[in-house]
Amino acid sequence: DGTTLKQSLGVPAHGMYNFVYVSMEAQAQYATPLFFDGTVPAELSLQMQDGCPRLTATTSSKKKADKERVAHVNKQLDAIFAFNQVYFKQSREVWTQAQQMGADDLRGMIRAYDEAQQTISTDAEIGEGLKKYVDVWTYLLKQELVTVYNRYHTDAPLSATEMIGVSAPQKLDTPLALLHNGALNTAAQALPKGTLQDRLAYINEQYKSAEMKAGIQRILVDSYIRAYKFDKGYQEGLTLLEEATKKYGLDGQFVEKFKERVAAVPGAAFPDVALIDSDGQKVSLDKFKGKYVYIDLWASWCVPCIKEVPYLQELEKSLQNPNVVFVSISTDSTEKPWRDRMKQHN
Repeated sequence: DGTTLKQSLGVPAHGMYNFVYVSMEAQAQYATPLFFDGTVPAELSLQMQDGCPRLTATTSSKKKADKERVAHVNKQLDAIFAFNQVYFKQSREVWTQAQQMGADDLRGMIRAYDEAQQTISTDAEIGEGLKKYVDVWTYLLKQELVTVYNRYHTDAPLSATEMIGVSAPQKLDTPLALLHNGALNTAAQALPKGTLQDRLAYINEQYKSAEMKAGIQRILVDSYIRAYKFDKGYQEGLTLLEEATKKYGLDGQFVEKFKERVAAVPGAAFPDVALIDSDGQKVSLDKFKGKYVYIDLWASWCVPCIKEVPYLQELEKSLQNPNVVFVSISTDSTEKPWRDRMKQHN
């Protein structure tokens, strides 16, 4: 409490920042927006009130213009704090009481968000950028309410569109939505059921923002590839994806990613993967053709992986079979960490 943040920051295109912090008391991570429609103040005072961060711009300048500037910034910060207080209360309530809630309770919480947003949207002193940001934020928070509620009411789930009154494209079809971490996933989850082609067509028709369209497409196609049953019709799935790529201008990497998974088809040849060993030599797994290969994927930062090392070594020692080969592959992005771990654990 009372911490003063002194930081030289540039102003992004939308004037928005995300302030991310961890509450040790709640053992949770939170994020709150900061909005500056101009020069960022040199000093911000941070205080926590009921677990909610309150930032206040300060200045030691005696100049009238500087004082007016700080007062204007604080108008924005106070509006964010007031909205955040509603969010913190609602979030705690829905996560702890959703199981006992009814549809009317949920409607009351949705109205509370609408009222908090209305306070900001009708204030002439609040910048338009912040108003637009809060408009998207409000929609995402109302979506969260319905999602959490439905987790505990699977027998009678509620329609988010009916409860909120607008569809995802109506609120999220703007580059501003990308300032919210959950916007793309929310948009993807709100897609109507159907085939890959049907859902891509919906995205193409409903979203005009190129940034949002590309992001939702990426999530959808990644999900399609991950969930595809490669042993049920590899060629059919590949053809469908190639046609979709051509029709909707998707990134060609998706087709390549799909092709790489041909090894998932039972009976397919093992992929010829080349790796660099601890001596710096290139090794192809193809050299183990005709043997059973036990592959252990690990990383220097992965605690469960490291805990497994003694058991893997014990297994390798107990299974003295020339037809079985053990290969451990680090997924570290840099060399030193995995080399240090290798030495540490022999």
